[in-house]
Amino acid sequence: MAFSTSLFGLAGSLILGFLDLQTGQAQNAFYNQLEEWLAGQTQLGTVATSSSEPAAPAPSYVYALLERTAERLDEMAAINTAGHKQTVALTEMIALLTEQLRANQTMIAHFGEADQQIKPVLTRLVEETVKSRDHIAAQFQSELRLLAKTISVALDRES
Repeated sequence: MAFSTSLFGLAGSLILGFLDLQTGQAQNAFYNQLEEWLAGQTQLGTVATSSSEPAAPAPSYVYALLERTAERLDEMAAINTAGHKQTVALTEMIALLTEQLRANQTMIAHFGEADQQIKPVLTRLVEETVKSRDHIAAQFQSELRLLAKTISVALDRES
């Protein structure tokens, strides 16, 4: 009884091992065929129905999706080109602004030099104006004194 049970268990184990091996091979074959079928489905522009049949055209939504993608790529290229043109224009404007700033700095330096040259002239002019004013004031005072004396003498003669 024990021997026959052992033989029965061994035979069952061999059968189950053989079935496991066969199902593993069948599963691998199924996955390989599924991969091939999916690869055929995802080929750009065609849909393969089976490996023996010719490829059928892709559904219209795939074409629409591809067209929309191509349009978006064209739009992105146009935006990129416009951005490049604007960058070039901005670079040119910055170069022009830099040149103008350099010219302004040169002018400011010249104004500083001219200011240094004008300061002594202005100082001398102010000094001469003050001297002239003092001289005129002194002459005016002298004339007023003379006038006052003349009036005083004339009043003394009348009285």
